[in-house]
Amino acid sequence: MNAPVTTPGGINLGSNQYILLNVTFGTAFSSIPIVYVGNILNASLGSTYLTATVTNVTTTGCHLNLRNTSGQTVNVVGAWQLVAMGAE
Repeated sequence: MNAPVTTPGGINLGSNQYILLNVTFGTAFSSIPIVYVGNILNASLGSTYLTATVTNVTTTGCHLNLRNTSGQTVNVVGAWQLVAMGAE
């Protein structure tokens, strides 16, 4: 599944700022799955300064937190690929 940042022109994140993306699974799981971050598609250069953390995993979705760890404002564009594994 993708967690895209689709705002035209990207999103500017200041130093140590973060964005929280809501992710909904295409099919609900019968129990809470394991979710991890895969690769990034069409990422901007600013994306290299981000940490990606998956939180609040439920049977129907999760949150993806993208935090700017640099000391400068970065422009974020791209789609983070998430992998969810568990019983459907």
